[in-house]
Amino acid sequence: MSPEREAEILARQEAINQQITEVFTQEGVLENLLAEADWEPVKQDLREQISRLIDKRNELHQENTELFVELDKIRELDKIRELDKIRDELDRGRRHSALSYVWGDQSDPEEITLYTAAGCFWSRSKEKRHVGALRIGRNLAAALRRLRRRSRRRALWCDSICINQQDLAEREREVQRMAHLYLHTDKVVAWLGPEADDSQLALERLARYIRADVEFPFSVREWQAIERLIDRLWFKRLWVRQEIALASSAVVVCGDAKISWPLLRNAAICHVQKLPRPKLPDEGCFARYESNLENLNSLIRANAGMSNTDVIALTRDSLCLDDRDRVYGVLGILAKYDDEVLTSVNYNLSIKEVYKDFVIRYSRLYSDLSMLEFCEIATRPSWVPDLDNLKNSPYPLTSRSCYSARAQLEVLDRDRISVYGISCGTIETSFSPAPLSCSAATIKESITTMSSEILEYETSQNNNMMYEKLIRALLPYELKEMASISQLKALLQAWRNGATNDAQTISFAEGEFLRRLPRNIRGRSCRLTIDGSVILGPSMARSGDCIYVVPGCEVPLVLRQADDTAYQIIGSCYHPEYANREALLGKLPSGWRTLSRERDLWYVNDEQDIGTLDDPRLGPLPQGWKENKLYTGGLSWYSDQRGHNDLIIFDPRLYTEALKAKGVPVERITLV
Repeated sequence: MSPEREAEILARQEAINQQITEVFTQEGVLENLLAEADWEPVKQDLREQISRLIDKRNELHQENTELFVELDKIRELDKIRELDKIRDELDRGRRHSALSYVWGDQSDPEEITLYTAAGCFWSRSKEKRHVGALRIGRNLAAALRRLRRRSRRRALWCDSICINQQDLAEREREVQRMAHLYLHTDKVVAWLGPEADDSQLALERLARYIRADVEFPFSVREWQAIERLIDRLWFKRLWVRQEIALASSAVVVCGDAKISWPLLRNAAICHVQKLPRPKLPDEGCFARYESNLENLNSLIRANAGMSNTDVIALTRDSLCLDDRDRVYGVLGILAKYDDEVLTSVNYNLSIKEVYKDFVIRYSRLYSDLSMLEFCEIATRPSWVPDLDNLKNSPYPLTSRSCYSARAQLEVLDRDRISVYGISCGTIETSFSPAPLSCSAATIKESITTMSSEILEYETSQNNNMMYEKLIRALLPYELKEMASISQLKALLQAWRNGATNDAQTISFAEGEFLRRLPRNIRGRSCRLTIDGSVILGPSMARSGDCIYVVPGCEVPLVLRQADDTAYQIIGSCYHPEYANREALLGKLPSGWRTLSRERDLWYVNDEQDIGTLDDPRLGPLPQGWKENKLYTGGLSWYSDQRGHNDLIIFDPRLYTEALKAKGVPVERITLV
């Protein structure tokens, strides 16, 4: 890449940032008009205009992200050339592809013939010297037959042949380099398996209907074909996330049919966004389709620009043969941007030891304790999440309890760490939890039961106040600025009174509340704190458990006294009164509210017509510090001593020392 191209990218990113600001300003104007409008046709028109602006802003963010990736490739080219030993060995002027596939059943293998390098395609020698044979699974054998070229030779890399699976040291070494192989190969070929269950028909239909404004005119047979296609094991395999996320070019092959990965990805996005009710023969097929569609959504969302915690959340239901790969596979995705996260691969360690080393390394490298959000029902030590058991725990919650605050972790011994925390209350009582796996009807029943129990228990406060507290605890963080508390209160009251037809007159925000509620509530229950707050917390929480906001972990944690000096983590919780740094900075001044936009958190004062990324509760920066807006969203900071090229994402005004100087009751707590 030329310096001219780098300059073009920077100029385009500056223009995009300006456009995003303009679009956001237009959104704010329309949202104010929507709040004041009374006539439904006008409100509907305003909603459509806002929706178009959001789509435009998303397109600009997507273009910005793609430019960021391209820019990163330009700047990391020298490092890539040094690290890409595989390319030097396999691609000295010759094209090669990497295979992404499922091993499948190995009980009835096929045999392939092996030759020395003298017999390989890049050798000038005509000699073919047989050196042995290798047994491979039938799925790989079918892939090799399908992908071989009749008239010319083809270089194809696949792990079970190119890595000696019986040599643990070689396997560890190659897993360490796997990310670089898939990042720099000419093409990744995703092999779904032989033709079956109308798979060719499914790929044809997926490729044809990808416009958001066109309904799916599929027959029952076509819907069944799509459902069976996305039910294939390839879509559920953990390592596929890395192989596809890192690919510069990819094609999906199933039998004799093939489709480009970008086209299949766009079709999947279209299915997720439309949320159609497919024509399937029974509820079992429909439930399987929904589950597989959610899995497919996690596959297309996993990319090399995400944080480790986001990627872990998206791979929680993925399949792998060795649970240590739940770390090594995730680290591979992040390796595109930061090779420091690639800890040495060691399959001799226990699964828990691998996870423990990952937590410590990740926390120290990024000053980030967000891994603690996954410590639901974890085995000892409780601060190490059981990544192999995440599918049996609730989905992560969203909050900004300590946004841009830096974590400080101290390892006391192999099972004990020390972190800073701020006490935010104690649980007084718990109510019936929602099951981890349940239907929408069961969720509604759980909410009704919770509301009845809360109203019967807390008689010192009136019903309206308790309904409002319950709704604020259940309301997803992303919707807290949009939804009408009064409308949702009426909705919950109608449920409690036995109403069933409750989706006729609700707004878009209320509809989103109903859609997202199951994901938040499953496996959790509302809790009442001693000071009368209602929170959404882990099902294992009980009376006397403490709530702490821990800098570096965006979601508050529920802790239980393990002994006189230490706590164990019970799980994360959503506390509506501490969702926006209130534990660190207190409540927002009168007239101010927050507004979430993509990665940005805006502070808005409607009376003064102000919208800013700067928190009004924060004073001036310390001497020698400067603020910088990231083109990917959010703020960063740098000191005069270190310069603009050494940005940090932690606000120096929220360092532990600065918080203590302001009188914030920060304390050291030990976790076991």
